[in-house]
Amino acid sequence: MLVSKSLATGFHQSERQTLFRFFALYILLTVIIISVLSFIYFNLQKDLMLQEKKSILQEYSKELIEDLKQLHIYFDKTQIYPRSDKFDSAIYDSEKKLIFSTHDTKLRLDKILYLENEMIHLVNIPESYYLVLDI
Repeated sequence: MLVSKSLATGFHQSERQTLFRFFALYILLTVIIISVLSFIYFNLQKDLMLQEKKSILQEYSKELIEDLKQLHIYFDKTQIYPRSDKFDSAIYDSEKKLIFSTHDTKLRLDKILYLENEMIHLVNIPESYYLVLDI
């Protein structure tokens, strides 16, 4: 009976402590590696999503620029800035002063495409020197 009891607990206290520390370190490193890989994966997916949406937003931007050119030509007949139900927009002058906006969000005009507050922002500088658009 004494022999079977000692075989069942064949580890000394120091060996059990070492084995416990090894497993704890193994689990910790595994969690860290999975976290880093998840972070990289989700950042790549976010960049991919932004690039896919960029072409759609650029089409919206082209439409808005064409409407702004028409407004510039016929400014004496109508002075209503173009709007769309598909997206919010803002118009800034060359000194980055707000001219017109359909939203209240503070914008960063130093980036072309970015995600903020679950909204995708595309900053487009049209050929005309005095306008900057944010869609």
